[in-house]
Amino acid sequence: MKNLVLFLVVVISINTGCRNNSNTSHQINKIEIKLNEIDSINRGDVDLSLAIQYPNSNYLYCTNNMGNADKLQIFRISLNTFKIDKILDIPKGDFFEAYFVDEIDEKIYLFMNEELNSYTFESKLLKNIKIDVGDIGFITNLKPFSFYPYIINEKLYVEFFPNIDGTYANKEFYTHPFQVAVDLNSTKTQFINTKYPAEYKNHCYGFNFIPDRFFTDDNLQIVTFPYNDSAYIYDLHGVHLKTVFFGTNKSHEFQHIPYTEIDKLQQEVFDNFNSDMPFYGFSTFIPNQNILVRQYFDFNKEEERLDNTIILYDNEWNYIGETMLNKNLSLFGSIKHGLLHLKAKDDKIKIYSVKYR
Repeated sequence: MKNLVLFLVVVISINTGCRNNSNTSHQINKIEIKLNEIDSINRGDVDLSLAIQYPNSNYLYCTNNMGNADKLQIFRISLNTFKIDKILDIPKGDFFEAYFVDEIDEKIYLFMNEELNSYTFESKLLKNIKIDVGDIGFITNLKPFSFYPYIINEKLYVEFFPNIDGTYANKEFYTHPFQVAVDLNSTKTQFINTKYPAEYKNHCYGFNFIPDRFFTDDNLQIVTFPYNDSAYIYDLHGVHLKTVFFGTNKSHEFQHIPYTEIDKLQQEVFDNFNSDMPFYGFSTFIPNQNILVRQYFDFNKEEERLDNTIILYDNEWNYIGETMLNKNLSLFGSIKHGLLHLKAKDDKIKIYSVKYR
């Protein structure tokens, strides 16, 4: 209890009222989302937890359930016909982190620690690439669904984790770019100048620090942060183009701890700092629909649960509206069927048409 009191004194007396890039002049536009089941397919070994739809694609890619499996499989689901194809079937490696599918050249890239293996759609190994960024840090895929590795023009864009003592509790951590581009022919790496916002260099927001980074159909990089209301828009080379509001219109605040106060807190108190703070997550662009989606999570103390708000913007960054749900929606875009939600249930994958108004 004494630790908790100290925690509250630090947070409340110094750090209340912190809201980044607020948009308080706008009213909340409450939208209603309706789901209509339009089809279902046999699930087999398909696992939707790492499902990814890439820009300009009408396919959804996902893996098998690897919990007790001795194989690594990758599946392709057509979002027009809902046909499932297995495009990779190999023994499971010990260090699998993430994958990328090159639809044009029909290659699959697997990230195994700091190695990159490429395969054909017939599971033939093409190449093994060792990526070494030296002692300054390492490449990683800590959020493989919302900061997914992306390959274009023979360059890999992937998350970089700097080797800084204290990691997220050290303000020096936030002065480094968090993304590198790797030339897949020469393996030469270069930093992409995507960085944390200024407030992260002055205040600690806890362990939930990894940004979302996704691409649009025109190869713009969009970066968002768990405790920041904005979207930071970069070109393919990391040139910052603009910053726009991309958040909820609900009244909210993001608390923080000054770096000078961290040493005064017991580790247990510091570790629990994020437990009931609101945050953003799962920012993405929906191909074929020109919709941008972000989710806002707020801890409901009475029900002891996270309330989930789905926020929609169009591709011109105009606010469409938001709705609170007590479940996650996995949204994808189909040329034929429009906005879709896929859900694995028992031995089926249920497919829902999604309408909002």
